[in-house]
Amino acid sequence: MKRHLLAATMALGIGTIFAGTAHATLMITVNGTTEAIDTTNTSASFFGTVGSFAINLIGAVGVNGYGGSGELFDLSSMNVSTTGSGTLTIDVTETGLTAITPDTLTG
Repeated sequence: MKRHLLAATMALGIGTIFAGTAHATLMITVNGTTEAIDTTNTSASFFGTVGSFAINLIGAVGVNGYGGSGELFDLSSMNVSTTGSGTLTIDVTETGLTAITPDTLTG
């Protein structure tokens, strides 16, 4: 158990060191294609057709959209297929976040 705790602590420390050098980006990817990017981590949105889904309205609000209120992420999505079933994969990525150093680790 101590070995796992040590590994997790080291990974968190390394992530904290490198997090300060990252550039903040909020990105919406639909079925493997990047559809929207916001380099301020505020908000990004996409409206368009993807495969059998004629209506797609996807919105994401990043950490800067909340002014540091503690809300890190909000996602909304409305997708309508007009020709039957299909597959729709929505990925929303927010980078450039700073890790918080834990006060205590128990376990």
